[in-house]
Amino acid sequence: MNFDTLLNRVCVLSQTQPDKLAVAFKKEQLTYAGLYKKILGISALLKKEGILPGDVVCFSAVSKPEMVATYLAIHFCGAVAVFLDKNSTPENMVAICQEAGAKLLLTAKPMKEVVESCNLRSLREFYQQAEEQDVSSLVAHTPAREELAD
Repeated sequence: MNFDTLLNRVCVLSQTQPDKLAVAFKKEQLTYAGLYKKILGISALLKKEGILPGDVVCFSAVSKPEMVATYLAIHFCGAVAVFLDKNSTPENMVAICQEAGAKLLLTAKPMKEVVESCNLRSLREFYQQAEEQDVSSLVAHTPAREELAD
């Protein structure tokens, strides 16, 4: 079986082993099917924000399921993920986003003092709203059927 990307692997596993645990942090657990659903939902939100293939999206998160789902969703959109250190100052995060030409900054960190400096959105809100998104318009990122059969 040829898995050319991590995203393809998650997609395949969401179909072949949907109930298997994919990622967990404390009491929060996502199966491969749940993770893929989150990826699609966050991707839909990113598209609503105008994120296109090749765009840069900066994000800062702790190592939780929301970080994994967001990272993979950014790639699902064809965008470039720039991971920012969660311990960086808000001013440093904004400077990096501006230098990278980011269209969006997703973070759970309070950033009131720099909200005017960049297109800032709450990573936690994106993650929570992912469940509510209509993903039927997204072209499913599904590997070829022969890969599923292997």
